[in-house]
Formats: sequence, C-alpha cells, structure tokens
Amino acid sequence: MKSVKFPLVNLHIWIVLFDYYLGCLGVPLLLFPALAGIPMGLLRYLEVPALWITMGIVLIMSYVVCSITAVFENRFHVVCNFSGKSHWNFLRRPWLAFHYIGVILAIISFAYMVPDQKPAKERVFQKLPCLSDYIYKGEVFVVTETGAYHLFMFVFYVFLTILEVSIFAYFLIWYSTQQLRTKSVSRRTFTIQKKFFIALVIQMSVPLVFILLPVFYAWVSFFWYYYNQSLTNFCVVLASLHGIISTLVMIFVHHPYRKVLLERASKINLVHYVTEK
Repeated sequence: MKSVKFPLVNLHIWIVLFDYYLGCLGVPLLLFPALAGIPMGLLRYLEVPALWITMGIVLIMSYVVCSITAVFENRFHVVCNFSGKSHWNFLRRPWLAFHYIGVILAIISFAYMVPDQKPAKERVFQKLPCLSDYIYKGEVFVVTETGAYHLFMFVFYVFLTILEVSIFAYFLIWYSTQQLRTKSVSRRTFTIQKKFFIALVIQMSVPLVFILLPVFYAWVSFFWYYYNQSLTNFCVVLASLHGIISTLVMIFVHHPYRKVLLERASKINLVHYVTEK
C-alpha cells in the first residue's frame, strides 16, 4: 500500500480539483451539440476569461485520466519483474511526463483554434432550436465550430489510455499468476495482491461511470446533432458527482482507509457518550 500511496494521493487531488472546478469554480452551462457554453461559476464573477476557464476544465479532467494511468503503471512497476525492467526504470518518468506535457500542448492548440466569438455565436444560435432567453443574453463562449480536430484528439487520448491501462492490467494479472504457479510467492502474498488489484479496479471503474455516461451523451449529441438542455445539464451534474463517489468508493474498498474511518467514528461516538453521561 505504501508504494502506491503517492499515485493514489495524486489521483485524489486531481479528482477533488475536478469536482470543485466543475461544481463551483467553472459551472459550465454546455450547449451540446455545439462545442459552446456559458461559464457560470465563481471564476466568471472574478472576471477570469472564459477561454481560461474552459481550458482549465479540460486540463484537470485530462490530468484525472493521466493519474489513473499512473496508478496502474505504479503497480506494474512494483509487482512485475522482467528482463527489461532496468530500461523501464529509466523511461517511466519521461513516459509519464510526456502524458502531462502532451495534455498541455493539446490544450494550447485548442486555444489557438478558438473562432471569432461574435459571428461564431450567431451561427450557433442559428443552428440550435428555440434557446431560452438567458442563453441569448448570456456570455456564450464557442470553443470551435467544426470540432473535427478536437474530436480526433479526444478519441486518440481515450484510445491511448485504454490501451495503456489494459496492458498494465494484463501483465499484472499474468505475472501474479506466474508467481503463484512457480511458488516464488506465497499464497497469502498472492491473495493480498489480488485483493488490492480488485479494489483498485473497483475504485477506478465505479466513479468512471459518472464521467463516461456524460461523455457518451455528448458523443451521441454531437453526431446526431441532438439538442436537449435538460439532459445536458443532468450530465454536468452527474459528472460533478464523480469526486464524492470516488472518495466513498476509495474509503470502502481499501481496508486501511476504511479502518481509520471506523476508528475515528468510534472515538467520536465515545466522546459524545462520555459527554452525555
């Protein structure tokens, strides 16, 4: 557990930042299928440019995904022992840095492709049916009018993440099984590794649903050019629950976190009991 402490803390920090950014600082009112929206959070009232707010949301969400990859890579690095491990020890930090730097470069390229806002907003209003007055009067920010490049980068990033996580998970399962077969590790150690791996998969998978469902709706809305503001708002709310769901899952699937929480709860109950007496 100690070896994966920093990657888990790093992941949780980005999840918390994403949760606060989406639900408090940014609060985007998205206008799918157009890649446009109105930032309605605290940052907008502080007169932070809409471009910066938008890029911040994309950056933090992308770093959540990077951190998930980093957690599985950490387990692969700690558990698996193979002939080229010395080379991987040298390459793993640049490999991980490439992900974080690559996200920044992609977001910078998005910023350079932002269209002239006034004509872009007029074209968006022409394409979307019967918008509410508050949308017409709001400070709508159009990220792009075409979306082909953005869609390509999104698909590439998702495919790369799924591929890398799948490779790490496969080798973790394969190597742990080989260790048990060759009796190079005790069954107790194998059981501990197995439980931790399953807990890790659950911790990543359950909250991820709260991101994948909105992404799936955005995908459908984009390709069929379907506009439904209520569904879009619901998807934003669903995505903003990712943080609290991730925290609850982390506490309940990992024994050390669950143990500390129960101990703290027992002490609080004991203090209340003694005080009442």
